[in-house]
Amino acid sequence: DIGKNTLKLCFVTTTEGENGWQGDYLSNLLSFCQPRIGEAQNLLTLESLTRKQKLMINKSLQNSKLPSGYWFDGSNYVDYNGTQSELHPIFEEVALAWIKKKNQILQEQNEDFEQQRTQRHKLKITFY
Repeated sequence: DIGKNTLKLCFVTTTEGENGWQGDYLSNLLSFCQPRIGEAQNLLTLESLTRKQKLMINKSLQNSKLPSGYWFDGSNYVDYNGTQSELHPIFEEVALAWIKKKNQILQEQNEDFEQQRTQRHKLKITFY
């Protein structure tokens, strides 16, 4: 099992510069041999949800009890004033809970990526 911090073997050939080996140049080349670090992702908001995510959350509510004063007409949720909505009346509440869960996962991943970047910057390559 190869750990996250394992440097994979990489062979680099170069020519000797005027002032001997170009250490910084080789260090930079060798850094490309390390496993890629994921990109930090933006946290989700209600506004950033994709249509697909909204539909998935809304579909999970289709068998939920409707609040008082609402009914489903077969394609839309309708309130007692006749206002129609494609989204379930408690959609926002459920979506915010889903976003909170997803954001916890994203935050942990982002922190892990940052830790990997910090460790990578501490990597020192010495040439003999």
